[in-house]
Amino acid sequence: LPEKDGYEDFRKAKEAIIREHGAEALRKSWIEVCGRLSLITEDISVNGNKLIPIVPADSVLEEGFSPGVEQQIRETGCVVVRGVIPEPTARQLYSDLKQYVSDNRSQIKGWPEESPSMLQLYNSPTQHAVRSHPNQLRLQRLLNELWHDHTERTSSEPLVYLDGVRDRPPQQPFLGLGPHVDAGSLSRWLDPAYRRSYLAVFGGKSGEWDCWDL
Repeated sequence: LPEKDGYEDFRKAKEAIIREHGAEALRKSWIEVCGRLSLITEDISVNGNKLIPIVPADSVLEEGFSPGVEQQIRETGCVVVRGVIPEPTARQLYSDLKQYVSDNRSQIKGWPEESPSMLQLYNSPTQHAVRSHPNQLRLQRLLNELWHDHTERTSSEPLVYLDGVRDRPPQQPFLGLGPHVDAGSLSRWLDPAYRRSYLAVFGGKSGEWDCWDL
């Protein structure tokens, strides 16, 4: 690889992984993972979004995830929970947000300029109200409980993420990022400490890797 644009870092990381685990272990895991991905891809092509569990918030917030739904979440990494914030409350919060943006338009930057829908807004009263809603916090705790580590003493307490605001009006062409995942796992293995999360994969034992192990 050319020694530019960070490629040198990738080269050094790959060489370090090969030195530690050996090319044959990497090849073994690659073949195993490709085989499993083939089966998963076929399952997705047949069942589509039916693979993603959809559950009402009332039952989840009261009783937690059922064993069946929890297993689905662990297998797919996805879940849709409907009605976390009651609709009347959500509508009022949305109205409050629009009013806040209108009152502070001169101070809030957005894009595209002619009809801003992606706003550089992170700390409005509405955003704080949504982030701190008891139902939202309860759901986050339930989701955080899915992870574990070798100490079995991980905390389920949520951390606040200051996401921005997107409010795209009907008929406006979609601008900006399409559907994506901000996991970063394809590059974070460059860091030697984070790389240890994938020891089973690099060591030729991909079937032993637990993606829920912190």
